[in-house]
Amino acid sequence: MNVYLLPCLLLLTGCVTTVTVNPKLAPPAATEAVDPGTLINFDDAETSEQELRALAEDASGPYKLEVLTQVARAQGLQGRYDEAHATLDQVEATLPEAGSLVRIRYLLERGRVFNSSGDTDAAAPLFEQAFELGTTHGPAHLTIDAAHMVAIASQGTPAELTWGLKGLALAEASDDPRARSWLGPLYNNLGWTYHDQGEFDKALDLFQKGLAIRRKDGDEGATYLARWAVARCLRSLGRYQKALDIQTQLEAEGARRGEPDGYVFEELGELYLVKGDADAARAWFQRALVLLEADEWLVANERERIERIRELAGGAADTQETAPGTRDDPSVEENGGDEEEFEPDDDDGDDEVDHGPEVDM
Repeated sequence: MNVYLLPCLLLLTGCVTTVTVNPKLAPPAATEAVDPGTLINFDDAETSEQELRALAEDASGPYKLEVLTQVARAQGLQGRYDEAHATLDQVEATLPEAGSLVRIRYLLERGRVFNSSGDTDAAAPLFEQAFELGTTHGPAHLTIDAAHMVAIASQGTPAELTWGLKGLALAEASDDPRARSWLGPLYNNLGWTYHDQGEFDKALDLFQKGLAIRRKDGDEGATYLARWAVARCLRSLGRYQKALDIQTQLEAEGARRGEPDGYVFEELGELYLVKGDADAARAWFQRALVLLEADEWLVANERERIERIRELAGGAADTQETAPGTRDDPSVEENGGDEEEFEPDDDDGDDEVDHGPEVDM
């Protein structure tokens, strides 16, 4: 797997296209004006596409091709996969003469379109090629991105952990801020990988490291999600009171912002269920149900989970709850261990959690 492929095999719509990769053909694309990857707004991909198209119109040479790869990414985020492939076909046509940066971005975005449209078998080899090219010719942050994407495309296999750890090792060893910005996402993703494998202590260590990074960065939204992950893992470890303390604080913060969170409500329901307070648990599950039923991703991917919430809610939902915008859930399993008696931890109840060694920024 860790062999630099010459030529690269690009899997395109069921066929194989050979593109000779010769780093000496052209220098890496110049960074003219702005890194086009920074213009992707995951909450408004349509606007991102428009801005990137405008940038591409004024650009030339390898930089124009680099911008077009990000146009394709914005199209893929909107579910317009055929259009994204067509945009990448434009880039592919001149790929042999492009620089290594363009080729890395092309491989990443072609793989992302395949992956998002459900063809992980086509996606993974492209991400691996991007990684191999990146290790010798690419910026560290894109090489880490490639490893991260191989892990995602390999979900549920041993390769998921292997590639996640490769990406983390690069991020921790780098002094490039763009590379180190991957630490938070990688700690989170690897935490869920270990959690899904039932290795809750390892998962908690990574979630706590991720929380420390998010707090140091001052990213309130990411810090909120990192605290939720820590609390969810504490529940799996049977540390119910500490988990309840954190989730209660998250619920109060959401209420103050006017942003109720169905995932927090679900966890509160689970924790009160363990506590033996059936009435409180049912009330939280009812509030969770009305919000999570509106989450298209969750309904499509975890129908059994929705049905369980409905059953625990007594089949009814509090329809007065206002549904917020949806967000991706980390796709966690229910508590993997035996339920323990609900007792307060030795913690003081504050939402600060002890974490592992600080990661230098």
